[in-house]
Formats: sequence, structure tokens, C-alpha cells
Amino acid sequence: MSFDLRVEGNNLAINPDGSLRTVREGDKLGQDIIKAILTPLGSNPFHRWYGGTISARTIGQMLAPEQIAAEAERVI
Repeated sequence: MSFDLRVEGNNLAINPDGSLRTVREGDKLGQDIIKAILTPLGSNPFHRWYGGTISARTIGQMLAPEQIAAEAERVI
């Protein structure tokens, strides 16, 4: 079974005992999809095909929420 570290609010999540929280199954799939979408296309030198263009096209731009949604639909 595959697992990954849980990310909440751009930080690693920690259990009450101080250990790192993990994600599995459906939660992991959702986290992996978000990671793939937000990773800049071509930024991984070993997998240039991995990632997307949403970050490059929207970060730093003054866009209305509906414009961001339209761009997300277009590139995803």
C-alpha cells in the first residue's frame, strides 16, 4: 500500500505524539493530483513531462476568481 506525508496549509501535518501524519488511498490521490497540477511543467529534470502550466499562467497576475477557474479548466 502506498502512502505519503500529509500536507495541510503548505506544511507537513504532525500527529499529537509528534510523528508526521500520512495520507493513504483517496486522500493520497487527491494530494497527488494537486501536486501534479501545481508543479511547474518541466521543473523536474528527470521527468520533464510532469507538471502543468497553471502556476506560470496565474501566479502574479491580477485575475478575478472566475478567470482563475476558467484558466484551471482550460489547462487541466
